[in-house]
Amino acid sequence: MQHTGKSLALTFALAANTALAGTAESEPPPAPKEWSPGDPVKLGSDRLILDFQLRERYETFNNWIDFNDKARTREGDGLLQRARIGLLWKATDNVSFYVQGQDSRTYGYDDHGVIANRELVNNDSPFDLRQGWLEVKGLFGEPLTLKLGRQVLAYGDQRLIGGFEWDNNARTFDAAKLTWKAGGWSVDAFAGYVVLHETESFNSTDTTDLLTGIYATSPGMGGFDSDFYAIYRHKTDIEVSTIFTTLDQTDGNTAAPGDYVTLGTRWKSKKDAFGPWFANWEAAVQAGTIQNPTGFGSSVAGHPINTGSQDLLAAAVHAEGGYAWANVPCKPSLSLQYNFATGDDNPNDGTSHTFQNLLPTNHPFYGIMDRFSWQNMQNPALVLVTHPTELLTIQLEGDAFWLDSTHDVWRNAGQGANGGAARYGKALTGGVSSYVGSELDLVAKYQASRWCALEAGYAHFFAGSYISDTAAVRGTKADADFAYVQTTFTF
Repeated sequence: MQHTGKSLALTFALAANTALAGTAESEPPPAPKEWSPGDPVKLGSDRLILDFQLRERYETFNNWIDFNDKARTREGDGLLQRARIGLLWKATDNVSFYVQGQDSRTYGYDDHGVIANRELVNNDSPFDLRQGWLEVKGLFGEPLTLKLGRQVLAYGDQRLIGGFEWDNNARTFDAAKLTWKAGGWSVDAFAGYVVLHETESFNSTDTTDLLTGIYATSPGMGGFDSDFYAIYRHKTDIEVSTIFTTLDQTDGNTAAPGDYVTLGTRWKSKKDAFGPWFANWEAAVQAGTIQNPTGFGSSVAGHPINTGSQDLLAAAVHAEGGYAWANVPCKPSLSLQYNFATGDDNPNDGTSHTFQNLLPTNHPFYGIMDRFSWQNMQNPALVLVTHPTELLTIQLEGDAFWLDSTHDVWRNAGQGANGGAARYGKALTGGVSSYVGSELDLVAKYQASRWCALEAGYAHFFAGSYISDTAAVRGTKADADFAYVQTTFTF
C-alpha cells in the first residue's frame, strides 16, 4: 500500500510538471523591442547591423590665417557636411566584417576673392571608403584579436595618433593591428599607412609614410591609469596639396621625411581616486633622423636652412591638474594646464629639436581656432567646465601661446606653417617676440536625444607681438574670430 501511494505521488508530480511545461511552451514569446532612433539597425538578425551618421557644421571666420583686417582675403563662412553609412556583419562570435562609406562636402563659402577658399577646398571628399576591415578574436585560443584593413587608430588623448573627428574628412589608416588583453592590461601592436583624401578621385594610401608601434595600457597604479608607448615612423616623401588652381585637391601629409622613434607615457587619475582632485600628464621624447623639418627650401629670406639629413632629438609634455565640485550647482570643474614641445634654435646645424606631432587629433587641446600643434610651443591654459543640466556641458577656456624658439616655424593644428615662408623669414631676422597671442574659447554641447547632439562654439584670438613683428608691414596686426554651430544625427 505504501508502494502504491509513492507511485501515485510520483505520477501526479510528473503530470503536473508536464502540464506546467505545456503551459510555458504555449505562451507566445516576448515581443521584440520596438526600434527607436539611436538603436542599432538590425537587418533580420543580431549579426547584420547598419549604422548611419550625418553631421552639419556652419562656420564663420575672420582674419584667422593672416591676422590682417586690411586685405579681407582671409574671412568667410560656409557649411561643412559629412555623411557616413556602415554595415557590420558578425559572421561568427569571433569573426566580424565592417565596411563604411563617407561623403564629405562643403557648401556656400564666401571667399572674398581667389585666395580665402583654398584652405577649405580639401574638406571635400565625395563618397569614398572610410573603413573596411576584418576582425578575428580569440586567435590561437588566446585573448588576442587581429584587425586588418582600413580602420581608425586612436590612442590615449590622441595627442600623437588619432582619428581627427573634427576634420570634415577625419582620418583612417590602412593598417594591421594585434590586440592582447589580459589581467587588466591591453597591448596593441600596429603597422599601417595614413589614408589621403582626394577631392576628385578615390582616396589613396600614403605608402611613403609607415607608422608602426606598440601601445600598452596598464590596469592602473597609485590611483592612475597609465599608458606606455613606442612609435616608429619611416617617411620618405611629402604629400602636398596642389596649388589650389583646380578643385582636384589632396588632403596632404606634409610632415618632414625621416626615421625616428617616439617613446612616451601618459598618466590619468582614476575617477574619485584623489577625492575632488584630478590630474593628467603625458611626456614623450623623440630620437632619430629627419630632413628639412621647416618645410621650406635651402634658404628663407637669405637665411640658410639645412635641407640634408639631420639628427632629431626632441621632447614634449602635457601637464594638467584640477578640482571638481560635485555638490555645487552646475558641478563645475577648474583645471590648469600646460603644454610644451621643443622647437629648433638653429635651422642650419646638424640637429633638429623640433618635436614631430605625428598624426594627432589636435583640435580639442590648443584652442578651437586650431592655430597650434604640439610643436615649438609653450601654452598655459585655464579651463572651466560646467554642467547646468545632465545633458548640457559648457566649457570656457583661456590659452596663452609662446613659441619655444622664434628660429623655428609657428605651426597650426595641421602642422602647416602659419604665414608661410614670408612670416618665418621675418622671424629669422631676429629681434622678434616669442609671444604669439592669447585665445578665449566658449563651447556648449547639448545631447538633445540619443540620436541628436548639438554643439556651438566661439573663439577670439588676441594677436600678440610675434604676429606684429613678423607681419608684411612690421607693427601691424589684427585679432581673429571663429564661430560655429554643429548638429550630429546618429542612427
